[in-house]
Amino acid sequence: MINALHSLRITLHYEKLLPSDVNKINELIEYLSPSDIDDKILALVSKPDWDNEKNSEGHYADKSETRAIEFAKDIITRGIDLKPLLILLLKGEQRKGFVFGKTIGELITDKNAFLTVILEKLKEIKKEEQSPEFLSGYLQNFTEEEQRKIIKRIIHTPEIARNAVFLARFYLNRKEDILELFNLIDDGILQINELLILSYSNYLNTISVDDLKEICSKIYSYGNEGKWITIEIISFYCHRDPKRFEIIKDYIKEIISGFNYMTNEIRVNSIDDYSYSQLVQDILKQKNEKQFACVISNHIYESLHQKRIPFTDIYIAEISRILVEDYFEDFWEILSPAILEDGFPYWNIKYILGARQGNFDTFDSEGALFRGNYNDVILNWCKLHQPKAPLRIAYLMPISGSENNTLCWHPFAKTIIDNFGDINGILEEIGANMHSFSWTGSTVPYYEDLKKLFEQLIKHPITQVRDWAKKNIIDLDTTIKREQIDDEERLLGL
Repeated sequence: MINALHSLRITLHYEKLLPSDVNKINELIEYLSPSDIDDKILALVSKPDWDNEKNSEGHYADKSETRAIEFAKDIITRGIDLKPLLILLLKGEQRKGFVFGKTIGELITDKNAFLTVILEKLKEIKKEEQSPEFLSGYLQNFTEEEQRKIIKRIIHTPEIARNAVFLARFYLNRKEDILELFNLIDDGILQINELLILSYSNYLNTISVDDLKEICSKIYSYGNEGKWITIEIISFYCHRDPKRFEIIKDYIKEIISGFNYMTNEIRVNSIDDYSYSQLVQDILKQKNEKQFACVISNHIYESLHQKRIPFTDIYIAEISRILVEDYFEDFWEILSPAILEDGFPYWNIKYILGARQGNFDTFDSEGALFRGNYNDVILNWCKLHQPKAPLRIAYLMPISGSENNTLCWHPFAKTIIDNFGDINGILEEIGANMHSFSWTGSTVPYYEDLKKLFEQLIKHPITQVRDWAKKNIIDLDTTIKREQIDDEERLLGL
């Protein structure tokens, strides 16, 4: 029945209907609307529609919230005994439990007596099924001091203590009260990941820096998950007021430097890498953070040795770009040995720092290593560590560039060919690089561009390069013809 009501309301919102059809649908909604009080709780409080409608002022109004408020008023007006209904309101999903509980609290005669009933009913429900939404809204009607005492009472009632962390988000604004939640973790009532909800706490609007550090340091001490939660809380704290970042920057550097978040796979499921990445980038962008840059560079180096970098690739690549642009010498000294290593270090660095050929992946087509004024440093490094270094760089580097709107070899690629074109295997690595590309649409233009590049090498002073270029031109002619046939067949639907 709830699904039918939802579908009818969706129809009213989004379909162009005749007035007569609107009347019929409204009649159906009225007919299908629950009359039994238990069904009304389910339809209006626990799992109502997500029903938003733009009002006359252009703002969206939550109609399901309005219905929940009116339902609460109707219950009080009609003198319906809420006690037998509390199990329904304190268990499972309660989408409008907060506003319903708030309205009940505004209208009920003896708030304290009914609060005792709520807490007793909550104790009857299995801990994993308890829902604090209704209670949280109900507490809106108490003073700040009363709210603190109620939550302390809940903390010291083992059957319902796990709800305290949810209520703390709204009502606890003293360091001492927050620190008391850690007793629940130590006693096994709460898991450390449940403190993630403090990221959205009202307390972050007023907390002092010293108190924040003390709370975060406590969370940080609870294993890997605690360290991720610490980052999330600090990120939200700074987001609410950007000026806070400078005040707490040294503390952020301290906690990030003390733990390699890039290699850690144990975290709270709902935390991604964005908050960590933004904090790191904000610090590095100040361009005077040499020591911190070295720490992050070492963290990246460690992460490269994993089978798979758990840190979201786009974020580690963004951090690496900043390190290349503003801290290249330190970054290169730390990261370059990974290029010479076999296995995952090299392949991971290929992805985060290397060029990406083709027209599909445009995140960093040139490759972070090759966009600055550091090509001479990389070239000298290749000479120092040849033959392996130039072979590895050949597969990382960008292939093509443009000069006066004319396709040409990328300057660095041309330099590698000129200096190392006679090293055994180097031309094969460049070829593999050229043929590792992503593309949308017909690949004929890509292969035609490759052919133009090889045509520029047929008079190269190194014999191996000339022969390689001529052979590839012949091969590409065949490839282009084959791709053209494939294109024609696709157009014909063959």
